[in-house]
Amino acid sequence: MTRRTRFTTSSIIDLDSVTCSTDPEEAIGFAERGTIIKLSSSNPFLDLVRSRSDLKFLRKEGEVLYFVKL
Repeated sequence: MTRRTRFTTSSIIDLDSVTCSTDPEEAIGFAERGTIIKLSSSNPFLDLVRSRSDLKFLRKEGEVLYFVKL
């Protein structure tokens, strides 16, 4: 069951993925509004994600954190 919010989207950027972790700031910058950003709490880019004003924290599931692009 999918929980719908005003940020429901089909796009997820996984910053723990090898292909996304080379330049996460660029990936986030080019992401569309409503895109979900997913990363683990041990990801070295967590501080970068938390410091961005265009991202809002959504939830934590275990060690995985979810943000949404505003």
